[in-house]
Amino acid sequence: MDTYIVQKQSPQAQQYNVQLDGNTYTASIYWMAFSQRFYIVIYDSAGDIIVNKALISSDYDVNLLAGYFASIMYYNESDSVLQVI
Repeated sequence: MDTYIVQKQSPQAQQYNVQLDGNTYTASIYWMAFSQRFYIVIYDSAGDIIVNKALISSDYDVNLLAGYFASIMYYNESDSVLQVI
């Protein structure tokens, strides 16, 4: 399990290298001022977008990657923690 801390006050996109289904991807998290929420974009090694969606907070019961990867990703806003299993 990998854990990442999302910086809530960061004006710039935050990038992390994440292991999903045995491959390395780049996850970029950014704040969208218009919708007042975080979004996550996952890129492959060629820079192609695989996932682009709202970063939905849950108590570790909503898999953000469902339908895209076998790996599981959760985000808990109260702890600012993004976890990949």
